[in-house]
Amino acid sequence: MILPIPTVVSQILFLIVSVAIEAQIFVRRGRMGHRRSIEYALAMELLVLCLGWTFFFIALDLIPLDTRLAIVQLILLGVWSEPLNAWTFLALLLSFFVALELKTLSVQVLDFWLAESTTTAAPVGDLVDGSSRLIAKFTVIPVQTFVRRYRQVKSTITRDVVLIAHLLASALCLGLLGLQSLMFYWPQS
Repeated sequence: MILPIPTVVSQILFLIVSVAIEAQIFVRRGRMGHRRSIEYALAMELLVLCLGWTFFFIALDLIPLDTRLAIVQLILLGVWSEPLNAWTFLALLLSFFVALELKTLSVQVLDFWLAESTTTAAPVGDLVDGSSRLIAKFTVIPVQTFVRRYRQVKSTITRDVVLIAHLLASALCLGLLGLQSLMFYWPQS
């Protein structure tokens, strides 16, 4: 098994930068607390990251062989090749808008979970006979009730704040990717 260390390190760097930028935008534009903004930004970024890599590995089988080999060469060695030129703009544009929709959806889901947890004051479990053992309580919510409550929750962060945060984070990560590419191609003296 080959582990692409530069790609993993770059992905972690992009994750940290994106979380920091988006959390700061949520604090300033969304008027959230620092802790909650970091939680939102981290949840959004991890969702997009996991679903993005999952989709990438599924879609890799559908791509023509020469392009697939060029992608693998780019990931493992950091070498750009000709077959990627045709796919780059389309892939960047598509991934930008899909990631934006996933982030917006994740904000709505987080708001729903937080609204649900604050409206029900019941603990996660009940103490049994005054001891420290907990018995978990689970509530089954019908699907119609879930959808109705989900639609009633007003998002803490509006869609335009998510758009601004995603746009700034994506622009900075694209700039970092450009600097990284220049470092690979810079002549060694």
